[in-house]
Amino acid sequence: MWALAAGCAAWEPAPPAVLPAPAEVLARLRARPHLRSLRTLASFQIQFALAEAPAGLLARELGLGGTYAGKAVLLWRAPAALRLEPLSPLGAPLFVVAVRGASLRAYVPGRARFFEGGADAQSMARLFGVPIGSGLFVRLLQGALPAAEGVDAGRVLLAWDAEAGALRLELPPAEGLDRRQVVWLERESWLPRAARLGEPGAEIEVRFGPFREWGGARIPEWVEVAGPRRASRLRLEVSGAPASPPDFPDSVFDLPVPPGAEVLPLEGETLR
Repeated sequence: MWALAAGCAAWEPAPPAVLPAPAEVLARLRARPHLRSLRTLASFQIQFALAEAPAGLLARELGLGGTYAGKAVLLWRAPAALRLEPLSPLGAPLFVVAVRGASLRAYVPGRARFFEGGADAQSMARLFGVPIGSGLFVRLLQGALPAAEGVDAGRVLLAWDAEAGALRLELPPAEGLDRRQVVWLERESWLPRAARLGEPGAEIEVRFGPFREWGGARIPEWVEVAGPRRASRLRLEVSGAPASPPDFPDSVFDLPVPPGAEVLPLEGETLR
């Protein structure tokens, strides 16, 4: 089994005396309040599958050896707006990724190269090696299930996973997610601890850190998303006190083409 329960061997929670009904679990998860927007300084880590083109575009652009760790400015707004700026040791952006609506844009200042694509799993896979759309990524940063709406509770499977010490919730493809999802929930709080999206062999793996109260809601201190076979990995950890204004102006998530930048598509084989 995927190492979900690593570090839990010393203390194994007992299973509930009576398992809750899947409909009850879904209802509570749907009713949980979530932050609508967040601005913070984050610890940012990426691990690229350099040998698996076309993933790892940013690694090749930045001359990285497959991994990077540093600080980043992170802004997101539900349902799918995102801005991420990993910083150099001197505080200048190494690259900027901005998502608004159906558009994803990325700029690498050191090479004056500007990339454009759709805000979908394909573009995210080209950049980070992890095939996850921006809307789903924002939901995970909120600490929400990948999809809870449009799920028929009669088709949901719920069991106690003794090895993980958590409730195991299996949901079929639904309106908000065209893939099977398996989610592990904490015994008492029913907050998500980990998830798998997709079928065996092509799964995206998600892990959530401890949840903390901010602005009337609870969000994970860190989220890690790994692509199939964990070849590529993206992790964001809140490292500074977050600011959560009522909303951001749309312009925050705009990324205009800088003068003199070379504009390239994220799709296709033109990226070298």
